[in-house]
Amino acid sequence: MESSPGLQIEGKFSKEAYANYLAQVNKSADLLQRDIKEDIKSAALPKMISQTAFALNSEVENQYKLSKQIRSFNYIEFSSKDYADKVTVTEEEINNHYKEFGQDFMTTEEVSVNYIELSTADLLENAEVTDEELQTYYQVRKDTLMEGEKRKAQHILLPVAGNEDEVKIEMEKIAVRIKAGEDFAAVAKEVSQDPGSAKNGGDLGWVAKDDMVKEFEDKLFSMNVGKISEPVLSSFGYHIIKLTELKSPHVPALEDIKDTLMEELKHEKAEELFLNQADELFTIIIDSDNVLEIAADTSGLTIHTTELFSNGRGMGIAANQDFSTAAFSDRIKLDGEISEMINLGESHITYIQINEHKPPVIKPLADVTEAISIKLKSEKSLALVEQKVKELAEKINAGETTL
Repeated sequence: MESSPGLQIEGKFSKEAYANYLAQVNKSADLLQRDIKEDIKSAALPKMISQTAFALNSEVENQYKLSKQIRSFNYIEFSSKDYADKVTVTEEEINNHYKEFGQDFMTTEEVSVNYIELSTADLLENAEVTDEELQTYYQVRKDTLMEGEKRKAQHILLPVAGNEDEVKIEMEKIAVRIKAGEDFAAVAKEVSQDPGSAKNGGDLGWVAKDDMVKEFEDKLFSMNVGKISEPVLSSFGYHIIKLTELKSPHVPALEDIKDTLMEELKHEKAEELFLNQADELFTIIIDSDNVLEIAADTSGLTIHTTELFSNGRGMGIAANQDFSTAAFSDRIKLDGEISEMINLGESHITYIQINEHKPPVIKPLADVTEAISIKLKSEKSLALVEQKVKELAEKINAGETTL
């Protein structure tokens, strides 16, 4: 029972948690242990039979009969809640319980730490890119900036929900209308069943290789601009396709992708700056005589301070598990040293030092009096219930009464 997670606090068996559980199930410790022993006994025979290679026929037969038995019985329920008003708890009893079990009423250990942090995200603000650097970056990246052929298309779609031949005949009639001179976009708005493009006259925008299903793509990339296809069958149904524009493979002009390249180059410069400053900060920490303020002044970083938090329950940066684990290490909370570098994620590091440590202490009696009173009252109620059950059982066994 001591290994049960429900009876533990911070990984250790808690008498308080055990007492609370007894109150929830309306049982005393002795009664609960007897029930557990009975459960073990009840499960023993089937388990022994199932795990052995040998069993007497009589044992198997008895077990089978037992498993098939149906019994009816009368019973009466007793609840400790029904006896709560029949018991009282004295101040002396509360004081004695507090003296004996005070360790069950500990406060949660908390720390507050000072920290400095360095991240690529913060350095982005200081990453400047000149026009000359951008032009050079563009020239270097040209091979990777090449855009493949793209085609702008419209289409009309009729899904095949039933007879495929009937849908094909209907699509051929639509093709005749378009060849006769009707506007493709107008016909698409009228008959196309593609919910994404019908209202826009079948416009699909620019399409690159591998954007569409194979049958559609093969036809589209074999057409000339301005041409309209015959009905094409794909997994979506029948299409009529019109190619309206074509872009050959090309490298976009610098002006067209300037903002994107600017962000890429800023990130590269910020990452390089981060690596250099991280190395410098490591040296500064070593030379700081275990004083975070000196490291902050030397590096130009700002010291931040967390609120008090318990292990694994911090907010903000303290919610990071590595941060929390380091904060509660003896090196930090007891020795007061600056931590080793803590990696908070991609290109984000921090160093911490204790600001305040609140070790666990026994709560004042005034803060736990009510909880102790409730617990003792529950225990007394359970004891009274057990006494009533015992008395009733004795009368039944003596033939003095029945349920």
